[in-house]
Amino acid sequence: MIGLHGSFVEVFGIGVFIKGKSKIGKTTLLLKLLNREHFFVSDDLVIFKKDNFSRVIAFNNGKYIAHLREFGFIDIIRTFGIEKVKESSILNLILELKDEDFSISNEEVLGLEFRKYIINPNIDIDILENHIRIYKSEIYSKT
Repeated sequence: MIGLHGSFVEVFGIGVFIKGKSKIGKTTLLLKLLNREHFFVSDDLVIFKKDNFSRVIAFNNGKYIAHLREFGFIDIIRTFGIEKVKESSILNLILELKDEDFSISNEEVLGLEFRKYIINPNIDIDILENHIRIYKSEIYSKT
């Protein structure tokens, strides 16, 4: 088990861990995705555990809030509804926010390797969703 700083959201059924340096926009991106009807798992601290099937599962940290420095705390359940909250999700993809152009690499979490997209914090949400859709199709075409 490990706790990592970042946000976790489920996009089109794909578990996405959002990481990056402090104040780069992790929570802002999380909220933009929630506004697009995706699912909240955790913000600020994400708990990861490996299960018996060699999957890495992300768990909520016990809080259903997001913190934006400009606005304060946002109650996710009141704002988006309980139906938009998940207690856990399987990790499939890592997004690392950096002031750089889009690139692809891999990163290890709990001994397993995951695809990582390095993206600019100002990425267009439509473009990001398309990258996630393409990744999802790649995952399911392997099975």
